[in-house]
Amino acid sequence: MSTTTPPTTVSTTRRIRHAGAWCLGGGLLGIAEGIVTLSWPKQVTEEWFAYPFDTFWFVIAELAYSIQHALLVPGAVALLWLPTVRASRAARIATWVAAVGLVLLIVTELSALSLYDQAMDSSLTATITSLFTIPTVLIGAGFTVAGVALIRQRGADWAGARWLPVAVLAPGVYTFVVLIPALNQSDLVGRLGISGWMLLFAVLGYGLTRLEGRGASRL
Repeated sequence: MSTTTPPTTVSTTRRIRHAGAWCLGGGLLGIAEGIVTLSWPKQVTEEWFAYPFDTFWFVIAELAYSIQHALLVPGAVALLWLPTVRASRAARIATWVAAVGLVLLIVTELSALSLYDQAMDSSLTATITSLFTIPTVLIGAGFTVAGVALIRQRGADWAGARWLPVAVLAPGVYTFVVLIPALNQSDLVGRLGISGWMLLFAVLGYGLTRLEGRGASRL
């Protein structure tokens, strides 16, 4: 037996598009930050967590990373406004998990400010860097489950962005297949892995900006 969820209103569609634009901007900013970080003159050695920045620029960079992560949050919130997501308990809960993970990532990034003068092998560095695992796993698991749940909804009408469920799934799968392994490699590989992750968030944000007003979901 099939049911039809009500179409999104014009105002909701506008909010979704605006949130998608923020997410798109956040993803592109993340790529730009990765390029800048990799090309930055080495002001300290790799023995310090602040590498490649000195103390001043490290603080600026960490604040910039936090702001950039914050721009991704509206993308996850916008998904919760979609009838198709609200109609699926698995997709709804998983999207909430991803959104919480993004917020925790911001908090963890801000906590890393305390590492401005810490060596890579210090106990404080080990403690704070280990905390990044929690939000990363939540984001990866959330988007993976949400993406699978949305793809399985046969007949859903993704007005203007039929590929959006795949765009939801992609950053989740990438987290476990590419990002986490990359973060355990060299700084170069890790930065490239993060930049690829941000590219997928930019694609997700773009997909949200493409949703049309009828935005209804037939289940």
